Amino acid sequence: MLRRNLTRAALAGLLLAPVPALSADLFTVTITLANSDTGTASFTSISDLLDAIDGQTSISSIVPSYTGNEGLVAQLDLRGVEAIVRYANADDSLTFEVPSLGTSQTFTGANRAASDALLNDYLEENTDDILAQILREMVATTPSDPVAGNPSSLSASMIADDFALATSGFAGLPEGQGSHFAIGGSFSTSSFAGTDQTILSLPLGYSYTFANGNVLAVSMPLAYVETNGSESYRGALGLAYGIAATPDWMITPALRAGLLYSEDMGSFALVTTAMVTSRYEVSSIGGSAMDLWIGNSLGMVDVSSISSGDYDSAYDLSNTVTRNGVGLTGALGSSGYDWEASLVNSMFFGDDLFIDNYFDAGFSVGRAGALNAGVTLTFTEEEFYGAAVNVGYRF
Repeated sequence: MLRRNLTRAALAGLLLAPVPALSADLFTVTITLANSDTGTASFTSISDLLDAIDGQTSISSIVPSYTGNEGLVAQLDLRGVEAIVRYANADDSLTFEVPSLGTSQTFTGANRAASDALLNDYLEENTDDILAQILREMVATTPSDPVAGNPSSLSASMIADDFALATSGFAGLPEGQGSHFAIGGSFSTSSFAGTDQTILSLPLGYSYTFANGNVLAVSMPLAYVETNGSESYRGALGLAYGIAATPDWMITPALRAGLLYSEDMGSFALVTTAMVTSRYEVSSIGGSAMDLWIGNSLGMVDVSSISSGDYDSAYDLSNTVTRNGVGLTGALGSSGYDWEASLVNSMFFGDDLFIDNYFDAGFSVGRAGALNAGVTLTFTEEEFYGAAVNVGYRF
């Protein structure tokens, strides 16, 4: 059926949503013939799925009795978003449906290959804004999109990185004017609504502290993401400038641009963020040896797709985000190390997201010029989402 062209990648990048069950391959097709013969196959790559329903030979590998002219229904379960391709018996007209959108289109060509070509054109040209509609449905109903809609996505990680830099990163820099570098590693894992994710990241950073206490910072975390066996790669370049309004209060505007690429999912997306974060510190609270910081941020997140060869996933999302939290810090005995415990809430407003409100509870130990380590637990409003372990070195 669906031939290999731009439609393959465009559809791949959009029709993605979670299977409400234990972790399994992301893409499944069930083909049922008019005589009730049926077959099912599952895949970790959208390209493999579309290859499996591309013409008589491929379909007959799933349902051996198919000869090329029978009526059939191909139900595509693309991580929970159902798309249907159907042919009536001895009929060359193809009907394409997305039930959750109430969308149904019929294409009639000289033969089944020509009808398939008309469907490809419909999707390739994003007629009736069909791909963007499917994308918005997916982001609103899945915890597994790699770009937006969940705490593991590129959008959420970019917001978290800028907040962490403004509230904890600057505070952990060595004292005095000069340049500083940071390198680290992070491993995070989550299992939520049938979607398992593992993320390995390499955060890199540079900052310069001025004599007046202001800080200019450039950061670029790189990450590899595996979602139920499907792979994606992402990176984000950020620029932040911390303004020391008073000795206890720092205001940090930040800009960041990130890219995500996934051949398995057919995604190539650009995410841009703009944030302003305030950090206010109360020293020696209650006469103790602990300090309290209060962090508040307001930002914008925009997601768009990038066309490159076969990849154009039609992302078009915009959200306002707030991230607010508190943290306690103190000395770890006489070791010279400090500890920090924090609780942070993130809320997204605008386009619908599957998870738009969640909490990060973190604990870390470290000092300037030495190894730093920490753990973060993430919760939605109702249940546990995932955990991350971080290590880093600042010098």
